[in-house]
Amino acid sequence: MVNQLLIYRAFIAGSLGVGYFIYRKMLSATMVNHNLLLNQTQTNDLYNRNYAQGANNAIIAGHNVNRQEVINERKKVLIIGAGIIGIAQSLKLLSEGYSVILVDKDQDIAQQASYYNGCVYVPESVKTMINPANMWTLIKNIFKNPEDTTLRFNMNAFFEKYFMIWSLNALLKTTSNSKVHSLVEHQLQMGRINMIEMEKLQKNTNILEGQLTCKELLGFYDSEISKSSMMQTLDKFNIKHSEKQKFKSGYGQLVSEKLQHCIKFDVGSNIDTRQLSERIIDYCIDNFSGRFYISTNTNVKGFALDPKGQIIGAMTSQGIILADYFVISGAHKTKYLTDKLGIRVPIMPVKGWALGIRVPNDTFFKEYTFFTPQYFSTYVNNEIRLSCGAEIGSDFSKEIPSEEWGAKMGLKYFNQHFGFNINMDDCYVRHCYRPITPDDIPIISQVPVFNNVFISAGHGSKGMTYCFGSAEILFQILSGIKEYPEYNINRFYLV
Repeated sequence: MVNQLLIYRAFIAGSLGVGYFIYRKMLSATMVNHNLLLNQTQTNDLYNRNYAQGANNAIIAGHNVNRQEVINERKKVLIIGAGIIGIAQSLKLLSEGYSVILVDKDQDIAQQASYYNGCVYVPESVKTMINPANMWTLIKNIFKNPEDTTLRFNMNAFFEKYFMIWSLNALLKTTSNSKVHSLVEHQLQMGRINMIEMEKLQKNTNILEGQLTCKELLGFYDSEISKSSMMQTLDKFNIKHSEKQKFKSGYGQLVSEKLQHCIKFDVGSNIDTRQLSERIIDYCIDNFSGRFYISTNTNVKGFALDPKGQIIGAMTSQGIILADYFVISGAHKTKYLTDKLGIRVPIMPVKGWALGIRVPNDTFFKEYTFFTPQYFSTYVNNEIRLSCGAEIGSDFSKEIPSEEWGAKMGLKYFNQHFGFNINMDDCYVRHCYRPITPDDIPIISQVPVFNNVFISAGHGSKGMTYCFGSAEILFQILSGIKEYPEYNINRFYLV
């Protein structure tokens, strides 16, 4: 009987192993269709003269960055995606002695989620967007009036690439409070690494000058139960906080009358991601001459592989760019590029809205970053920035942001809380698509099979909170200093 059981288990294990081997072979087969396999002569031409002679000249022409003699003296890293994640990664690698080539498909840097965001920096966040309560809320809100919700699931999600893989992993990774608590620990780890890296920047550069201007972060709650639940969570993770006494005057008193329960967080403030992105780029240009190169309006279409099947370059709309390492930081569109390597990355676009609002001059708005159940508010560049609404769906909509439910919902509740009558016409409104993984934890990982290709994506709405921390983690992984399995792509199923 025992022998039969062992044979049965061996048969099952063997079948699963063969099935997984066939599955992986099927995924890797996509390389042939999307990437350029070079013979030895073509490879030598790219390395030695940066372009190939003959019939394939137009196909495998090299990018002019390859001819920068100084940049070839050090290990080169090609970073694909010039949002705050790719830009922060550039700064870190340059500081550690690498040469960096940063490319983006847009004509300028930080044009997507990093362009006009909520400016929120919360390194000790203890809430994941993907958790059992929110998953149920997403389903229920399908049938509700959109303007009565803050978190929605759009049926267009079914048309998004790898939605089924994302959904499966979301259900398996967030089915219990214990699993969610483990995810919060990973969030806190990255946020705290981010704080350390920011302290270094404040000490050694002027990049953060004028940022972090708010005095405190406040959380307003509409019930005693909600406030107590948050305080218990903060206690569990040893996060410093205190119960905030009611404001006695001004706009603070107004919001306290509507949302009577408040917690003060000791860590948290505001940063304008777009402004910070520009400052980092200027700093890199000024301080790493000859080792930093930017190529915008450059769309990466695939990869160039040598005769041994190793990636030596990225095929772009401007020619092949040679590098020693490749980092894919393309937000939710990362999956379209990793797909060309036979990797299925489960990242979904989460649509969010940011409103710029001019309000009467008052110290409450200038001194406090705060959040309510409906929106997050910061004061930056002489305006209130509201970050509101989240919709898991797809990224092909072309609606006018000011006419969408997320923006309307945020402005409605803001007016109610402060007695304003601000019209949408008086606001600057923008929407973007934030990349979210099935567990709301970024993917910072080496790509399976290819040891010189890495992913840094899936930061959701916390790009500003995690950018420097994820840059440090990826640097350690790329340099072989330390592994971080909690952020590895292999934690997901069917990738």
